[in-house]
Parts: sequence; C-alpha cells; structure tokens
Amino acid sequence: IKGGGTSVTSMHYNTAPGQALWHSKVPNDEEYLQILEELVPKTESDRITVAFNNFKKHYRSTPLKKINKNPSTRDIFAETMLKKAELNQKIIMLDADLAQSIKIHTFQERFPERFIETGIAEQDMVSIAGGLALEGLIPVVNTYACFFRRGFEQIYINATEKTFIIYAGNYSGLCYSTDGKTHQMTGDIPMMRSIPDMRVYDPFCKEELDSLLDFLFCTEKIKNYPVYIKLRRTPSNSQIKLPANYSFDPENGVHLKPGRDICLVAAGPHMASYALKATELAGCNSGIVALTPQNYLNPSKIKSLFESYTTLVTLEEGVSSGGLGDALSEINLGKKIIRKGVDDFTFSARRKEDLYKNFNLDPESLARTLKKLSVATAKL
Repeated sequence: IKGGGTSVTSMHYNTAPGQALWHSKVPNDEEYLQILEELVPKTESDRITVAFNNFKKHYRSTPLKKINKNPSTRDIFAETMLKKAELNQKIIMLDADLAQSIKIHTFQERFPERFIETGIAEQDMVSIAGGLALEGLIPVVNTYACFFRRGFEQIYINATEKTFIIYAGNYSGLCYSTDGKTHQMTGDIPMMRSIPDMRVYDPFCKEELDSLLDFLFCTEKIKNYPVYIKLRRTPSNSQIKLPANYSFDPENGVHLKPGRDICLVAAGPHMASYALKATELAGCNSGIVALTPQNYLNPSKIKSLFESYTTLVTLEEGVSSGGLGDALSEINLGKKIIRKGVDDFTFSARRKEDLYKNFNLDPESLARTLKKLSVATAKL
C-alpha cells in the first residue's frame, strides 16, 4: 500500500494508472488535520502530543484563506499546449509520472498516441526527446524543475545537436513549498543559462506565456535552439495589468509601472506581483519592469528600457548568481545593479508566504528596501 499510515493517504497496490491521487495532490487543511490526528498517537510521545494539541487549537481558530482561483503558469502552459497540439501533429508530450500534478493528463487523454510516459526516469525521458527532435518532431519535456538536475547531462548533449526541444520546468521557485528541499528548485535559471544556445524564459503572466508559445511555434529562426520555460504551481496574488501599448518581445522586458531613479526588475509572476505591491506600500516613484527572457537580451532595447533609471534591483525567485542580474550585467548599462534572490538553500516546507519573507522577497521587505534606496538616492 503506497502512502500507508493514514486512512487519508493510503492507496492500494492495484490503483489504476493515472489515478494515484497522492502523487498529484497536496492535502487541504481538513485532510492535513485528519492525517495528524491519526499519526500523532502512533508516536507514543507526550511531547509531540502536547505540541499537536496546542497546534490544533490555533489551527482550528485560524480562518481559512480564500482560494486563489487565478490560473498559474503551469495551468496556462498545459491548456495552451493542448490547443497547439490540435494544430501541430509534430508535438509530442513526454512525462515522468507527474501528468496529474502538472495538468498534462488532459493531453494524455486527448492524444494518447503522442504522449510518452517514461515513469520516474528523467534521463531516459530527455534522451528520448533528443531522438524525437532529430526525427523532426517537437518534443515537450515535462517534469518538476528540480528533477531536470537528474537529466542535465542529457539536456546538454541534446543542445549540441541544435534541435528544437521545449523543457517545461514545473513547480519552480518558492511558491511550491509543501514537499520541502527535495522538490524545490531555485537554481534552474542559472543551470539552463549555462548551456550554449539554450533560450531561457520565466513568463510573468498569461499574455506573456501565450505569446511566447505563439512565438516559438510560429518563428522558424528559433527552431534550431532548445528552450527552457520556468513554470509555477501557484498563481500570483494579483493579476498583472499590462500597459495599453503592450506587445510581446522575446528579447526585451515590459514596463509595468513607469518611474525614475530606481527600478524593480522582476522575474516571474510572483515577483512582478510583489513588486507592484511593494511600490504601493513604499509610496515611492520607483518603476517596475518584468522580464520574461532570462538570456539573449537585445542590448539596444534593454538600454532604452532602463534609460530613465540609475539603480536596478533585480527580483529573482531563485539563485541570483548566474540569473537575471548577471544577464543585465552582461550589457553595459552604466547602472547600479542590486541583486535580490534566494542566496541559500531553502530547506523548508513552511508556507509560501513565509518562504518569501525568509528571503526578504515579500512585499513588505521589498517596500523597506525601496524606502532605504529612495533615501540614499535623494542624498546623491
């Protein structure tokens, strides 16, 4: 019995393929409490029992948070790829036993002949994708971002063939916290940026992700390069409002809020959302730019984008070394660049909001940073 130990999590050995609920689901608050109710007595520990009873009082008195029903970039990617596959017979979806979790089970149901389930064998999955690409097909390789570490050698070898493969790194960043350090990934951007010709993207909203996929499947020039797309399990707290003159550019960012002197440069949906909230809390005239491309930026466009600023603060939901801050530093902008990211191991299964706070990436911490920088800038 997989997941044995509680009546909530137990799954019989003959559970049908694709129906393994607890390899694709996080317990809700009531299920979590029931699991603890069954497990704590088995410890036969007075200390744990007392701690649990105290926790339970607080847990029951804490109002449940409203569920965010906005789609995450994971959801958007899965939905859009299904539409692309309707029009493009060459698209092949590969999975490593996570179809339910990353929402590509609908693709499996609609196109079973174009869905390859390798099981938990990421190196094999990436190698298979390499062969498919050499045959002129378009493999889309799906797993948690953290598990691409296992297949990194194969990803590198595939890149030497200069074929078009899309690597979808799901559950990336800090917004996925429940499974702790083994399933969290904060180093995927630097890892993928280290591969020559690999295009690396971190879409910050639905429009950017949809436009990126339109670009990838409609532009011949990109077909000779592999692509990595960083995707989130959890939607951002607020929807990003794009400017009236918005248009997608795979080599440039989007000005979400004009300003002067200081500019927050956000990577991904959560950092973009938190940046907007931070400027509101700080009450300052800082600008905000969101950047989907994490490498192969257009120098002239980037210089124009940041023309009115003296200081750039990059906000990365990952390791800042080798990430977006480095990409901007490669361009001679003549600006002060301050990097803010996850410069340590996460090692935590704490709640999402607490993880951001731990690394000073929550709106309140960012607002304090802005206020300090604004004072320092005013003295110059």
